[in-house]
Amino acid sequence: MTKTFTLLGILIILGACSPGHIAANNGTDRWAHVGCHIVTNSPSKTGEYAIHPLGDLAVGDRLYFKQKNKDGTVGPVTTGVPCLD
Repeated sequence: MTKTFTLLGILIILGACSPGHIAANNGTDRWAHVGCHIVTNSPSKTGEYAIHPLGDLAVGDRLYFKQKNKDGTVGPVTTGVPCLD
């Protein structure tokens, strides 16, 4: 059981060093629910990353939250398209 928690802790720490997390940590820490989206590219042409707590999302993964801008607004999702289901 201890090995499981140790491994989980290591994965979380390593995930925080992913390119998407580094970019996210340079901004604000507020998030908004944007509904289900399928990741089509990460990073996007505008430099946004699709991330989750353990690292970057891969093409085909689903995302549900987007980081708010410093002024509290939420821009469009540029890393994916809305889910159909």
